[in-house]
Amino acid sequence: MNPRTSTPIPTEPEALRALVLSLLQTQQEKEAEWAERARYIAQQELAIALRDETIARLES
Repeated sequence: MNPRTSTPIPTEPEALRALVLSLLQTQQEKEAEWAERARYIAQQELAIALRDETIARLES
């Protein structure tokens, strides 16, 4: 049994294969989601840096 879900882990090869493929797909989806978040954060950091540079130029 899986301690997190109390669901029995399959022992048949095809069921195990399906489970592994499902877990891999979920992992890939999460990695893509985190990569998109990282891109968004990088864009925001660049925008903030440009804003700060513009403010510094205007103040000088």
